[in-house]
Amino acid sequence: MRRVTVPTCVRQWVERHARAGIVRVRQLPGASSTAVHGISFNGGTRLVLKKYACHGFLRDASVAPRRKPDASRALQARIP
Repeated sequence: MRRVTVPTCVRQWVERHARAGIVRVRQLPGASSTAVHGISFNGGTRLVLKKYACHGFLRDASVAPRRKPDASRALQARIP
């Protein structure tokens, strides 16, 4: 698991777009080419933030970020 923190500027961007204050950030397991964090907001909303942490990854696998929404939709369609 990569030890990557969420920079202040990223936290501010997330709060601005979520229109809510962050109350907790925790690193989640299972990441290889990404840093994955669970973010909890005041009001109870939660989301997962993924950041590509390997500089060469996007150069070598540039299609990967565009495929994530497709993978998420396929997974949601299979969960009852």
